[in-house]
Amino acid sequence: SLLIAIRRLEDENRDLRQQLETRDNEHSLQVTRLKNVMKMDQAEAEKILRIEINSKSEEITRLRKKLREEAIRAEESTAAAIRRVRKEVGERISHHETLALQTLNEETARGQ
Repeated sequence: SLLIAIRRLEDENRDLRQQLETRDNEHSLQVTRLKNVMKMDQAEAEKILRIEINSKSEEITRLRKKLREEAIRAEESTAAAIRRVRKEVGERISHHETLALQTLNEETARGQ
C-alpha cells in the first residue's frame, strides 16, 4: 500500500508538472502578444501589462497553494501507510512471540 501511495503521488506530481509546462507555454505566447502590445500607446500597454501580471500572480499563488496541499496530503498518506506497515509488522512479531512461548511451554511441560 505504501508503493501504491507513492505511485499515486508520482502520477499526481507528473500531472502537476505537465500543467506547469502548459502554463509556461501559454505564458510564452502571452509574452509574444505583450511585445506586440508594446507597440501601442505606452499608457494602454502599461494597463494591459498590469492586468496580465496580476492574473499571472494569482495563478502562481493558486498553483503554489495546490502544490503545498498536495505535499501535505502526500506526507499524510505516506505517514498513514508507514503506521499501517508498522502495525502489521508489530502484529506479526507479537504472533511469532506467542507461538514461540507456546512451543517453549509445551516443551517444558513435556520435559517435566
